[in-house]
Amino acid sequence: MKLLLETSRLIVNQASESDLENYIKLYMSEDVRRLMYTRARDAAQVTEWLKASIEHQSQYGFSVGTVFEKSSGDFIGRAGLAHIGKDADVDEVEVDCYLLKPYWRKGYGEELLQAFFECGFTTHRINKIVATVYPINTPA
Repeated sequence: MKLLLETSRLIVNQASESDLENYIKLYMSEDVRRLMYTRARDAAQVTEWLKASIEHQSQYGFSVGTVFEKSSGDFIGRAGLAHIGKDADVDEVEVDCYLLKPYWRKGYGEELLQAFFECGFTTHRINKIVATVYPINTPA
């Protein structure tokens, strides 16, 4: 696994095909699904999305990665930066973060978003990064 980003409490690795089981667990969680703009229908769609993240990393040098808690080594979710839309003409990049429910309300989301904003603006020299928060996600 290649390191994508590290914070004081979290490690984010580049997504890889070996993450599929964890991604299915995340995307099929009802608690997480209700906060997602686009919900995975099944494991096949999660597989497609994981492959797209891997391709995005290869093409642009950044993407959504797999998040682990440093203290336990546990998989806790996914977070990162990705172009909005399917075509390369879209010049907006979105930061997103989805964590499994046991890791909510620990400040991990804020920690990840701050780190990815900094990485996007300074390392990747992205001019604009957008984020979407749904009204039902009041802690965010």
